[in-house]
Amino acid sequence: MTSVASFPFVSTSEFEAACVKLSQHFDESGHAQNDWDSARLVQEQATVYLSITRVLAGTEKATQSPHEIIDGKDEVEEQDEEALPKQTQNKMGPIVEYNILLSPSYQVPVLYITIKDSNRAIPSTIETLYQYVVPEQFKAQVESIGVIGGITMTVCRLDDWVISA
Repeated sequence: MTSVASFPFVSTSEFEAACVKLSQHFDESGHAQNDWDSARLVQEQATVYLSITRVLAGTEKATQSPHEIIDGKDEVEEQDEEALPKQTQNKMGPIVEYNILLSPSYQVPVLYITIKDSNRAIPSTIETLYQYVVPEQFKAQVESIGVIGGITMTVCRLDDWVISA
């Protein structure tokens, strides 16, 4: 394992090498874990970063359509050729995307967390992040840290908006 020359600061080449290593490790042994669905190296706008995705656990009730279950029985649907086509729902539920970028100003890795929900059942708020992403045993600790090192709302330079940790 290579050491970082000016810890805690990370050079661009050190950061890119770490992203490549993590991406390769996931490609080789990602099947041995159940937390991440993907981990990939992204090159966008002259920036290299690591993007990790997973299905958001614990949101089954929030993403379930009120028409999916009626009194515990499956709904019987009639065939109507003139009916509008039904919108298909994302059966996997909301996706959490973790993007790890190198801060050009501070030369430290920054984690951007985005909850993507095509059903729009989960609002994009800081409360949602604490509810679904931060483990219960760490919530008080993370909330007490404050802005630097804690969780804040911000705009990622690659997205329109994002929840940042």
